Amino acid sequence: MAVQKRTLAPSINPQIIILVIGLLGVLLAAVFGFLTTQQPAVAVLGVVALVAVAFSLRHQELATLIFVLMLFTNSATIAVRFHGIPYVVGAIFPLLLLVPFMHYVVLRRERLIFTKLMGLLAVLLLIQILGTMNAFDVRLASAGLFNFLIEGVVIYFLLVNAIRTRKTLSRAVLIVLVSAI
Repeated sequence: MAVQKRTLAPSINPQIIILVIGLLGVLLAAVFGFLTTQQPAVAVLGVVALVAVAFSLRHQELATLIFVLMLFTNSATIAVRFHGIPYVVGAIFPLLLLVPFMHYVVLRRERLIFTKLMGLLAVLLLIQILGTMNAFDVRLASAGLFNFLIEGVVIYFLLVNAIRTRKTLSRAVLIVLVSAI
């Protein structure tokens, strides 16, 4: 019986792969060099973020636990307000939850989790929408509505769908307790 070699992807010239990786490395080095001279804190934070994302792609639970730690220590807000980190960097930290969310929902094709609290959040969102429509200062009310939508509904939904096992839940609770000290 002959053994067939299975390939997952069509054959790509290895020289092209090396060239693309080299160009990405040069681009990354240029961006890192610019950030180091302009904003060293952002450069260091960027390296830490890249390492965290690389590890979290292999261990999805790590991304969830890092998010829980950052959320309950309020480290993103503190970094933006007091240490000169750009707002965009602090605002994108909830994207950490997309790693485990995509792992469970897209790759493993598990069902989305909707809790009873999601219904109450939907009611509160509806009330905020009605309040925004009747507000004197619609811009200010819209900012509050957007803030609630992102920081309330979306983060809750992603967090509920990222914590799927008792083990992850107990680790997240432990992080919350330790971060309170």
